[in-house]
Amino acid sequence: MKNRLVIFFHYDPNGQADNACLLLLRAIAGQAQRVLFVTNGTLTPPARAAVAATGAELRERPNTGFDVGAYRETLLAFGRTGLEAYGEVVLMNYPLAGPVCPLGEMFGKMEARPTLDFWGLTRHYAMKSRRFRTQYGQVPEHIQSHFLALRPRLFLAEDFWAYWQGMALPASYEESVARHEARFTRWFAERGYRWDTYVDTKDLAGVFVNPLMACPTELLAHRACPLFKRRSCFTPYADELCRTAGESAGVLYRYLKAETDYPVDALVGDLLATQPLTLLAKNLHWVLPLPAALPAAEAGQSIPVWQLEAAGALPGPLAGPLPQGLVCLYRPTAATTATGWYAARAAAWLTAPATLGAVAQCFANDPQLGLVSPALPSF
Repeated sequence: MKNRLVIFFHYDPNGQADNACLLLLRAIAGQAQRVLFVTNGTLTPPARAAVAATGAELRERPNTGFDVGAYRETLLAFGRTGLEAYGEVVLMNYPLAGPVCPLGEMFGKMEARPTLDFWGLTRHYAMKSRRFRTQYGQVPEHIQSHFLALRPRLFLAEDFWAYWQGMALPASYEESVARHEARFTRWFAERGYRWDTYVDTKDLAGVFVNPLMACPTELLAHRACPLFKRRSCFTPYADELCRTAGESAGVLYRYLKAETDYPVDALVGDLLATQPLTLLAKNLHWVLPLPAALPAAEAGQSIPVWQLEAAGALPGPLAGPLPQGLVCLYRPTAATTATGWYAARAAAWLTAPATLGAVAQCFANDPQLGLVSPALPSF
């Protein structure tokens, strides 16, 4: 194993280091001599203790410059002489999740390629973009910055330090991509440094510009990729439909549950602390079709039903502990609008005995289930 330094960038608006983050941190710690956990913000005391338990060193900094600012500050604090002790420096960040297979396999195969000056997990292919305005007039093909492994021929070179010393800190996500992620690979390649990625997706270059987001299950199941992006679960669905038929995150979720030991439901639970439920429901295709005719709820089985007087109003009993099964609906007094008409129909359907029996069965089948709601009408 190389004498490897890992700089693990992290950010959480609530100061948490969630279970998925800690799982990845423990895995990467097994492949490194030293791990620095650099967070843009301040962790809660329990989160600090959890990070310390992985063996990583915690560094807290102001939330400025995104991941670029964290990497730049940490690297310049080491300086060239401070990095001389290491055979490889890995820059990685928390949007990655996993592993779904041992990380040692990836590092072992890439160690067998000593001619590379830097390498990464996956690549993004060239594309035109109005959103990400790079100095090249387009987004060039590049290693995705969520995982970059650097070797001494690069990180001890004058070019490397000139790159970081001249880096203007980004003020937005778009600037972060344009100034660093979409620039790093080409900038060093033009200066003669050799690079590649561990996951081979060259045959997909004409199909997807971002295979890790477009077809993550393909990469995990058939191309030995050990990691995936947690953003797959909550990316804006309109963006997802621009690159796929919208099925990739749902396929990934079901694959992780059925074919791997990765605790994907725990990841989803972590994401619900910061991400809208509606985004997860859309991306993961949480659709539960209920047959038209099912047995009513069994004798002795009770499902409370609250009828709300106004849309959005919550009844007093909800302030206390929630029952295991609950039907909560708004029944309009008059169906004078299209919304009211659909709400009235949904209310009548929801309170039918057969529907209540089907809903009860959904909760019995899935302990993770917290909410069942009628699908919105498609106009």
